[in-house]
Amino acid sequence: MIRWANPELLYLLIAIPILTLFLFLSRRRLAYLNRLILGLNPSLRRLRWTLLLIAFGLLILAGARPKWGERMEIVKGRGVDLIIGLDVSKSMRATDVKPDRLTKAKTEILKILDELSGNRIGLITFAGDAWVLCPLTTDLEAVKLFLDLAEPGLVPLGGTELSKVLIKSLELFGEPKGRDQGLIIFTDGENLGADPLPILDEYRRRKIKVFTVGIGTPEGSTIPEYDRSGNFTGYKKDREGKLVYSRLGERLLLVIAKLTGGRYVRIESGFGPILDAIRRMKKGEMKAEEFVKYEERYQLFLLPGIIL
Repeated sequence: MIRWANPELLYLLIAIPILTLFLFLSRRRLAYLNRLILGLNPSLRRLRWTLLLIAFGLLILAGARPKWGERMEIVKGRGVDLIIGLDVSKSMRATDVKPDRLTKAKTEILKILDELSGNRIGLITFAGDAWVLCPLTTDLEAVKLFLDLAEPGLVPLGGTELSKVLIKSLELFGEPKGRDQGLIIFTDGENLGADPLPILDEYRRRKIKVFTVGIGTPEGSTIPEYDRSGNFTGYKKDREGKLVYSRLGERLLLVIAKLTGGRYVRIESGFGPILDAIRRMKKGEMKAEEFVKYEERYQLFLLPGIIL
């Protein structure tokens, strides 16, 4: 079975039959040029375009990074336990951060995951409740796969309740295992449920740091709404019919980070302070994990594509 690291690039293959049709329809024009230009070889011209089209297709396949051929990989080392808590409430569809808050958060999480290799990573999505999307693992490819599934509606209960992700993370961490533990929460900071601060007493007791990443702007934005088919239906309104504005709630995020010895950053400011703090955390022995890794095969398409 072939797996693709960048499957979205395969849509570019649609351009090949379109270009082929364009060249077919332009044959009359080429025939006219053949009569005007002495020594123009129509067969060689067709061969050149054929090779270019094949090369274009091969380079697209290489860019999509096909993988096949399984091999078992055993990962053992020293690291820390980190959980990523991702807010998937409807307010994360606000567009004050482009293209929208949730998409921006997922893009940045993908970037920092590569900086966190060697540690055990878990993924929890939350809104009015919290769900474990991926348990703690050293297999970052699995975390990325589950991250792609995170969308509003994945957690049935709406709203945003930070206490839920704090409680669920404690359950997933379990008891300390001789290495530090940390929680990174990506959210717009709106909290419509219980006060999360009392739960932080347990975090301080177990010396678990909470890092918070604010997504949004203080000015805020309207919240787009979509039907089940993904079609835009308008903007969220309150009971009086007025547009609802979602604004970044920084104060609570700052307090949570400060009380647990973590750091707070805005998503556009970069993750330097958080990554530096994680690197200083106490590492411990990791239980050896065995997982399947698929071999990259893009070279088989890249080289002939360049030659053609």
